[in-house]
Amino acid sequence: KLKDVDEVAYVRFASVYRQFENDFLTLTQPCKVPFQLAQQAYDCDYLILGSDQIWNPQFNGNEDVWFGNIEHFKGNKATYAASSGSDKLNIEQEKIFKKQLTHFKAFGIREEALAKSLNSIVDTDIPLSVVLDPTLMVNPQIWESMFNYKPKGKYILVYQARKCDELFNIAQKA
Repeated sequence: KLKDVDEVAYVRFASVYRQFENDFLTLTQPCKVPFQLAQQAYDCDYLILGSDQIWNPQFNGNEDVWFGNIEHFKGNKATYAASSGSDKLNIEQEKIFKKQLTHFKAFGIREEALAKSLNSIVDTDIPLSVVLDPTLMVNPQIWESMFNYKPKGKYILVYQARKCDELFNIAQKA
C-alpha cells in the first residue's frame, strides 16, 4: 500500500529551507500581481528567473513577467534551470522567445532540447548552459533526512511536481 508522505516531508523540508532562506537570501514581500513585482524589482541589480515550468504556456501563459519584462526594472536578467515543459518550441513560442529573451545576460536551461532551440533563436554571444535541477544539487543526505518512511517489499515511487490524484490512484492499484 502506498503512503502519501507529502505532509511529513513538507514539514521537514520547510524547516531546512527556512534556515537556508534566513542565512543566505534577501527576499522581497510576496508578489501576487505584476504591478507588485515591478515595485519590488525596481531596486534590484539582478533578476534571476526560473526554474521548473516558468515558460510553460499551460501554467503561465506567455505573460511578459515570466520573461523578466517588468516595468521600471533596469537591472540585469538571467535564468537558472528555466524550463518550458516541452522538448520542442512551436513556431509561436519561437517568435515569443526571440522577442522576449533579447536582453538577458545569461541562460541556465534545464533541458538539452530547450537549450538547442534557444541557441538557434537568441544571440549566440549570450552564455547558455544546461544546468542541473536545483533540487538535485544538494547532498542526498538532506533528502534522506526528510523521509523516515522505509517501505517493506516491492513498491512504486511516485514523484510529482504538481499533485495529480489520478496518477496516485493508478499507482495504488498497480
